[in-house]
Amino acid sequence: MSLLFVNENSATIGIESNRCVVQYADGMKKMVPIETVEGITIMGYAKLTTEKVQRTVRAFASVCFGTRQYTSL
Repeated sequence: MSLLFVNENSATIGIESNRCVVQYADGMKKMVPIETVEGITIMGYAKLTTEKVQRTVRAFASVCFGTRQYTSL
């Protein structure tokens, strides 16, 4: 089992045909079999619709969201 880390701001995450799919703004798709993913960590502002959140949470034990915030001194 493995964790899927997504840190592309314009990425869309979903599930299609028993695969976790990450689609990028340029149209490129990366797919990973659901059976191999234990959880998803999303850093930044990737898109995940309510329907996709429900389906994703049912499929995985954990989905973690985070943002990158920087401060200047």
